[in-house]
Amino acid sequence: MANELLHLNGSQVEVGSNSTTIASNAGPTVVGSLAASQMLSYPLGDFVLEAAAAAAVAGNGVIMLYQRRLNVDGTLDGLTPSGLVSYSHKLVGRFLFPYSSASHAANQILTCDGVPLPAGDVEYYIDNNTNAAIAGGWVLKVTPRTYQPGA
Repeated sequence: MANELLHLNGSQVEVGSNSTTIASNAGPTVVGSLAASQMLSYPLGDFVLEAAAAAAVAGNGVIMLYQRRLNVDGTLDGLTPSGLVSYSHKLVGRFLFPYSSASHAANQILTCDGVPLPAGDVEYYIDNNTNAAIAGGWVLKVTPRTYQPGA
């Protein structure tokens, strides 16, 4: 059909993974970075966090996703998140962790779609606000996304 908008995805990229636990309410934790070449100049990204909670998650816990620009002027980086009080970082999305009265031993697939991707290099942080530690073995991935007009 003419004039439709086509949804195009790039190849999924792993932003970061780790075997260590991420404590709850301890502030932002760096999880990985992406080079501009990995995002292919796509303006949006669909993020997926695979994670398990080591304890019960109080009513729909939230994991915040922040980004920090790297090599902003060719050499300097953006400010490092050092705590929610001293620096209001670039919040780009949230993962909602489902409520549970027991631990989530199996990994949950948490999504955060339509996150703006910067034109340059970027570093990502997550802030675990679930009141439960995120067990080691978590993985954060992104699929770059764009649109183009149909023929």
